[in-house]
Amino acid sequence: MPRSLEARIERLARPLHRRDLAAVWHRRTLRARLKVCTLVRAAAAEAGLDPAGISVLRLEAEALAELAALGDTPALRAADEALAAVERRAGDADELAGRLARLARCYADGSHPPASGSLASWHAWALVRESGPPPTPSPSRGIEGEGVGMQFP
Repeated sequence: MPRSLEARIERLARPLHRRDLAAVWHRRTLRARLKVCTLVRAAAAEAGLDPAGISVLRLEAEALAELAALGDTPALRAADEALAAVERRAGDADELAGRLARLARCYADGSHPPASGSLASWHAWALVRESGPPPTPSPSRGIEGEGVGMQFP
């Protein structure tokens, strides 16, 4: 096939690919919310906190309903993960881990976020409850002790 035709086909396919990627990242975000809400709900119950009083946990039901409406299946999840692995954004996981580590230091003393706190704050709190004190970030290597309870979707 002539090079110009290949380039044209590639250009025409790009918008579809971007839409597909946007849908993949959206579904992955919804699944991540579910996973974090499950972690927070379990940590709250273990800590004797009423999960009903944690406002961000409403995101769990919303994400579950939206995924159901989108027809989420194990096959779709596998396809999304395969595409995401190819399109993985360098630094995204490191950035999230760094942010969670900074937030986790706020809860190392045993305190917890306010009931109206952000999902990220509750996530960091739940990670501290699950794995102990937060890891110390290193400017050159991200987070020391990687994998110490900090698993990300």
